[in-house]
Amino acid sequence: MNFNNTKQHATPDHWRRPDVLLASLVLNITTLALPLVILQVYDRILPNNALDTFALMISALLFATLIELFLRIARSTILAWKGAQYEHANTMDLLNNILHADLVKFESKTIGRYLNKVDAVRQVRAFYSGQTFLMLFDLPFVVVFVLSIWVFSQEL
Repeated sequence: MNFNNTKQHATPDHWRRPDVLLASLVLNITTLALPLVILQVYDRILPNNALDTFALMISALLFATLIELFLRIARSTILAWKGAQYEHANTMDLLNNILHADLVKFESKTIGRYLNKVDAVRQVRAFYSGQTFLMLFDLPFVVVFVLSIWVFSQEL
C-alpha cells in the first residue's frame, strides 16, 4: 500500500445517528424542567399555598431528572461504543496495511511516521465520541434557552 496517498475520511457514517439526535433533543428539553418548576413554585404555589400541586410538580421534576440521567448515560454509551468500533476497525486496517507493505518502502520511513498514523485514528475517535462532539449536538439549543429566558422575562 502506498502510505503517501492517505485518503481523507469524512464523518463516520455510524455517528450520524438519529437516536443520538433525538436523545439530545429530549435532554435539552428536560433541562428546562428545573427552571420551570422553580418559576411555578415562586409564582403560583407559594402565594396560593398549593401543596398538592407542589407535590405533583416535584414528582414530575424527579421523573424528568431520571429520564435525563438515563438519556445522558445512553447517549454517552452509544457514542463510546461506536468510537471503540471505529478505532478498532481502522487500527486493524492500518496495521494490516503496514504488515503487508513493501519492506523497502516501509523501512524508508521513520517509525514516528507510522506511530502518528496510528495516533491519528485515536484522535478522530476521541473527537467523534467525546464531549466536543456532544457539544455540537447541544449547541443549537442555546437559542432555545435564550428565547425561553426572553419569553419569561417579558412577564416580569
